[in-house]
Amino acid sequence: MPPLEPISREEMSIDYERKGADFVRRGDDFDRWGADFEIRRGVLDEGFGYDRRRKDHDKWRAPPL
Repeated sequence: MPPLEPISREEMSIDYERKGADFVRRGDDFDRWGADFEIRRGVLDEGFGYDRRRKDHDKWRAPPL
């Protein structure tokens, strides 16, 4: 196998331009959703999970916990 030559930043970014703006922004969107997940997890940790007791359990005839 022949030795590889170093690639410049301009040559590396050619494929990103061909794929479009959505492909380039994917990393930013992932970070945003990751932060949103952390916020939601914090809400669940504060007692709003699946096993919480509803305030209106009599209205919905839910069994007491």
